[in-house]
Parts: sequence; structure tokens; C-alpha cells
Amino acid sequence: MVTTTPAHPVNIRAQPGGGGPVVRILPRASQLRVFGEAPGGWLEVGEDQPFGWVHGSMLER
Repeated sequence: MVTTTPAHPVNIRAQPGGGGPVVRILPRASQLRVFGEAPGGWLEVGEDQPFGWVHGSMLER
């Protein structure tokens, strides 16, 4: 499990990379599971199943 940073909401993107469209915005301190990783520090996250990508710098382990 990982937690989104407590500082501000986090954008979840359709694909890894800052140019991917935002598919969801998570509130601060949301808990997520990591399902995969991509180059550049991007993690595929979700709850019961993956729903998007977030940069690892926006998460706390």
C-alpha cells in the first residue's frame, strides 16, 4: 500500500507521463495499491484493480 501526499490532491493519469489525460483526482492521504511500474518513476495504482498512473514522488510508502 502507498498513500498520496498529505500536501494536496493528486492527479491520476490514463498513461504514465505528465502529458497523459487526468482520469481522476484523489484527495490528500488516499491509500492505494501499486499494480505496476513504468520508466521515469511512474506507478500504476488503484484500489481493487488499477485505475491509472501517478508519479512516485506524489506517494509515500
